[in-house]
This record gives sequence, structure tokens and C-alpha cells, in this order.
Amino acid sequence: MRRYILLLLLSSILIGCENDKKNEIKKVKIDVIEKKEINDSTSHRGRVFSNEKIQLTAHSAGIVQEVFFKSGDEVKEGDVLFTYEPSIIKQNEIKLSEKRIELDILETNLNNYSLEKKKGSLKNRELEEKSLEFKLKKLKSKIEITKSEIVNAKRGVKLYEEFLKEQSISIFELEEKRNQLLAKESELESYYMDYELIKQQYENMRLTEGQLEKELDYTEEKLKGQYEKLKKELAIYEQALDESINGYRAPKDGILNNFIVSPNEKLGNLQILGNILSSDKLIVNFRVPIYRSSQIKIDQKVIIKFTDLTGTNLFQGKIARVSNLVTEVTNEPEVNVEVEILDTDLKNLKPGYDVRIEVITNHNDEYLLVKRFSVIDENGEKYIYVAQEGKAVKTKIEVGIQSEGEYEILNLPEGTKVILNPFIVEDGDSIKEID
Repeated sequence: MRRYILLLLLSSILIGCENDKKNEIKKVKIDVIEKKEINDSTSHRGRVFSNEKIQLTAHSAGIVQEVFFKSGDEVKEGDVLFTYEPSIIKQNEIKLSEKRIELDILETNLNNYSLEKKKGSLKNRELEEKSLEFKLKKLKSKIEITKSEIVNAKRGVKLYEEFLKEQSISIFELEEKRNQLLAKESELESYYMDYELIKQQYENMRLTEGQLEKELDYTEEKLKGQYEKLKKELAIYEQALDESINGYRAPKDGILNNFIVSPNEKLGNLQILGNILSSDKLIVNFRVPIYRSSQIKIDQKVIIKFTDLTGTNLFQGKIARVSNLVTEVTNEPEVNVEVEILDTDLKNLKPGYDVRIEVITNHNDEYLLVKRFSVIDENGEKYIYVAQEGKAVKTKIEVGIQSEGEYEILNLPEGTKVILNPFIVEDGDSIKEID
């Protein structure tokens, strides 16, 4: 009997506790279904590259004495990367002195070939042309006079022929008149020949006047080109002397790449030493499967995520280029995509670092959206808990467009209150909204 009473008491306690649990008011967070744009995204693994490579060139030949940095080290502009054995300094001083003398001589030649000299050549040509013009005018006048004299000479011959018939003159006098006519005709022919010859000279001179100007300009430009080339060579010799005295210095901030210089190594003049990857101008490269490449568009928004010991840093970017070439680094054909970083403060981001790329897809239309984490999947169906008159009401939903963080709701009106923490409530529970 006593056992029976104890069981009744225990049952009453359990039932009371269960009733208290059902009557407990659950504190829930609420979100309201409203129209929004869907921001979908796809995630990719990318790598940071420098968009600027500064080539490192040894301006001085010589033997390396000490090396202070290696490939992969970060350097600042002006850092001494290595030094030379001092024996090369004297040789560089001699070479620089010889080059300066050579430049001075060429500069003198260029100054002598002045604009006045060019004008003098053109002035001489102009005087020659005027001289020929005068000769042509003079010959033309002689031709006209001689032609007139020939006409008169022919009349005289005819007149003498009449006189001969009348036997008032001798045959010798007639022949003398004929010889005078022939002389005049011969003189006229000579004038014609001279006229054509001088005319040809004049026309040729006119044709080559532009050519003369071009030749003079070409000669001057050639001297200027030689002068500029020599100035560049002089700058190299000056740089060589500076390097041999003060050491080879980094031309810019960045990371050394392919830099392999060793003590006692003999370097040649203008030998390539590697390059510096600038940290100022960075790009990000990633690959996408070819079947998804159509989703990637130029100027598409990108979020770049980089995690280091200080935490996760986010950078804004945009798609700058999508390659037309297909690569097969993996078994799946892919295309390369290049991202331009829009932020100017790149913090600790460096060339060679791995990052995550979130490519954002904007849907311009607005949709009734609910947070993905407020949706419960049960037996292939989707449910949410709606806050209605202080109660949690389990409601089946129909979904449309989906993104990583949201669902489009098709069967509920705008303004519906959705419980964001659905796993703490059951259908019919009393609820209290909290911030």
C-alpha cells in the first residue's frame, strides 16, 4: 500500500514538471520576412601575385664580397643586398672618366651642327636656284633675238638671190649671206640646247630641295640619338661606380624573387640578378571549372579573405580578367581568373599568400527572403516557426531561389515573423520576443 502511494506521488510530480515545461515561456529572436535582393556567392581558393616586377641588374662587373638577403626576403627601398670586392672601384672610375670625355666630344659636334648651319645650306641652295633662273631668262631673251635675226638673214639671202639673177652681185657675196644664216641657225640651236640643260638642272634642284632638308634633319637627329644613347651609357657607368663603392641596393620595397647571389661569385656587367615583387600593386589569381566560368563576369564584386596570426582580414575586389585559355592543372578543365584589389590598405597581404575568394552574384529583382538557419529540414520538407499571438507555430514553406544564407519564401506574406532560433521551441510553445 505504501509503495502504491509513493508511485502516485512520483507520477504527480512528473506530470506537474511536464506541465510547467509546457507552460514555460521561451525567449526567441525574430526576423521579419521582407523583400530583399539576393546576394549569392561562390567560394574559390586563390593566390596573391604582384602586378609589378622590378628587374634587378648588376650595373658593375666584379666579385661579390658579402650578401645580406636571400630570395623570399622582404626588403625596403635602399636596403643593401650585397657588396663588391673593393678592387673593382678603380676600374669603374677609369671607365666613367673615358665615357664622360666621349660624351663631351659628341656634345661639341652636336652644338656645331646648329640650326644656323642648316639654314646656311638651304640659303646656298636658294642662291643656286636664282642663278639658274637668271641664266634661263637670259637664254630665253637670246633665243628670241636670234630667231628675229634668222628671219632677217633669210630675207637677205632671198634678196641676194634676186640680185644674183640680175648679175648685180657675185656668187661669193650670196654664199657669204647664206653662211651668215647658217651661223645664226647654229647659234639658235646652241641656245636651245643650253636652255634645256639649265632648265633640267633647275627642275632637279627644285625636286631635291625637300630631300636636302630631310637629309639635314636626319643628320641632326642621328647626332642627337647618339648623344642620348651615350648619356644612358654614362648613367650606367655612374651607377656601376656607386654600386662598387656603396653596395647594390634595392630599388623598391617588395619581396626578392629568384635572387641567387653568393659570396665570391663573379658577376658580369649588366647580369640579371632576379627581381623584386612589389607589394604595392597586387592581384589575385584563381581558377574555376570551365562549366562555371560563364557565371564569372568582368567587374563582378569579390570579397578576398586572408587569415594570419592577427585574424581574418577582408578586402574588396572586382573581376579584372577572365582568360579565354583552358588549363588542365587538375583532371577538370579550368580557366584562370584575375582579381583587382580595390582596397589601398593591404595590411599584411603579400605576394605568394593563399586567400579565399568570394565571388558575389547580384540578383537585381527583390524576393521575400528568410534566413537559411531558421529553416528546419524534415523528411525532405522545409519548415519554419512563425511567431503568432505569443505562440510558436510550425509552418511548412515552399522555397524558390536559394543562396548560401537565404531562401526565397513562396507561400507566406511579407511581414510574417519568423523565429530565428527554431531548435529551442516546439509547435504551440509560448514565446517572448527578445532583441
